[in-house]
Amino acid sequence: MDGHQRMQVRTRASVAFLIALAATTPSVAQLDIVLDFDADQSENPTFDPDGQRLQDTMEAAAMYWEECFDSIPAETVEIRFYWVDIPGAGSTGLGVWRMFERIFDPGDELADTLGTRIRFDTERLGQAIPWFIDDSPWEHSEFDMVHRLYDDLDADHQSGGSEPWYAGSPPDKLGVFFKGAPSTYAPTELTDPDDPGGLWGAAPDLYQTALHEMAHALRFRNLGKLGCGNNFREIDSALIGGASMCVRLANSSHLEALTCLSTAGLLGSRHLPSSTDVLTLADKNGWSFITHPQVNYLSATGGAWGVASDWYPHMPWTHSDAL
Repeated sequence: MDGHQRMQVRTRASVAFLIALAATTPSVAQLDIVLDFDADQSENPTFDPDGQRLQDTMEAAAMYWEECFDSIPAETVEIRFYWVDIPGAGSTGLGVWRMFERIFDPGDELADTLGTRIRFDTERLGQAIPWFIDDSPWEHSEFDMVHRLYDDLDADHQSGGSEPWYAGSPPDKLGVFFKGAPSTYAPTELTDPDDPGGLWGAAPDLYQTALHEMAHALRFRNLGKLGCGNNFREIDSALIGGASMCVRLANSSHLEALTCLSTAGLLGSRHLPSSTDVLTLADKNGWSFITHPQVNYLSATGGAWGVASDWYPHMPWTHSDAL
């Protein structure tokens, strides 16, 4: 068997989501994420002896991002991935949580995106990393998922606050986070991981990690863009109905807002892409048509991004209904 096991990822949205999109989305091209599990390079851990659980997790993450951008100009992104004990990951800080590393080929941004490799770490300081691997990542009953909007933020983190995560005039109904702490349904390996060295305290979520790193593969990096001062990225006003809005950067590849998937150092909960994450990624790539599930596509206004009343979920966002 060829060591590179190719998997062509196809969008498999929920029935409700497809019905909603059918009324509002033109039939055009889409983002196509092609996953390549490198079996020759992978050092499969005992908890995933054939690498299948990592492959399933990456496939679910790819489907999520494809659903968000299923009507952009045709673009194919190839991602090679595998398990490995990353040398020095216990001390040199390779990636978020020191569990994985993104390696981009030199050259222009398009070229390095097409050559993306994501490595998922298996050990830290000689101890197996207690990954939480969700065998049904599209269903979030292990977490109490909560969706919050810009006007739910405290004043300190709003535009003009003492520690602002935004600048300009973000829509009040902008989605700023969709996350959840472990629920009463959470398995023991999530809330009380095998952690004899006391390094973790909470299990890192493999699905969240895959979503986060895949965003970087989709060019969520080199985000500097003038418009609202230093350390802010201005979002194309056409994406938000002509409003002026900037998001604060923690560094060139992460957002300052601790509520977003695209921040650094997430642990002990599940973060899914918020509208803020999706808008920032769309702006970076120049993608103008977005089908993020946190926009209400069942409204009479047809899911226009500039309509404030559309900035809320179109389905009940309980732990089992979350998209």
